[in-house]
Amino acid sequence: MSVKDVEFRAIPSWRLPRSLDRGINLLVADSIDADFEERGLSAADIALRVRASQLTRRNLNRGRGSEVNRHQQYARQLSLLAIRRGELVAVTTTADNASSIPKDSSPTRVAQSKLEIAAKLFDTQGWSEKVTHRDPLTARWRTFGLMAIAPSERERLDDVPSTEATVVTTLIAMGVAEAYPNQPVSAYPWKEEGIWKTGLTAAGLVPEPKAAQPRHIFTPGQDPVVLERWTASRAESCLDAIVNLNGSQQWLVQAGIEYPAGA
Repeated sequence: MSVKDVEFRAIPSWRLPRSLDRGINLLVADSIDADFEERGLSAADIALRVRASQLTRRNLNRGRGSEVNRHQQYARQLSLLAIRRGELVAVTTTADNASSIPKDSSPTRVAQSKLEIAAKLFDTQGWSEKVTHRDPLTARWRTFGLMAIAPSERERLDDVPSTEATVVTTLIAMGVAEAYPNQPVSAYPWKEEGIWKTGLTAAGLVPEPKAAQPRHIFTPGQDPVVLERWTASRAESCLDAIVNLNGSQQWLVQAGIEYPAGA
């Protein structure tokens, strides 16, 4: 099928139409079932992950659990969707992210931590360097959440090498195109999310093995799942990596991303 069969949408998450919820829920359920096929998940296991997706779909700051830490805050959240001939085939979430862990639980330390997070997330003039002693844009991450992929799209992606542009790399490009060029980029795939990690590799992100953590995300009795952390130092370098993929021009133009002259 042609790249032109795919429609891409970037929607501020708080404006995501409720009419899309059922389709996204089904997509998340199918994607979780496929990624963790070897575990033989129960309906209750899958329902837990769908509910977690629903909880943070419009506001990542509502999350309290395996994906969102209480010392984290998110802003400028977008839902990125790929629709092939009327079928929702992939969806992910991206947002700015900052964190600050207080040295102790005293009210002063906690207040200072909150101030540092706000400075990192919202300052574009440089005043926050007095608070954080860091360039605010390099302390503000562009991060990606769950990547849900439909079974029909998985069949197309299974044998695609990481040198090829795809629906997945195009959604990543849409996310990093919203970032400042020198913002660092992060993503948190589960160990089993092979197709998602192929896309992250193609976009120039690399895993941080020491940052991987086991998390209990399913019903009691299921073994923990390893949550990985993948990063890149600059959003600009991620976009450059995607531009250099085979076939990238068609995909990026289709998604409304300006393709650099001479690339």
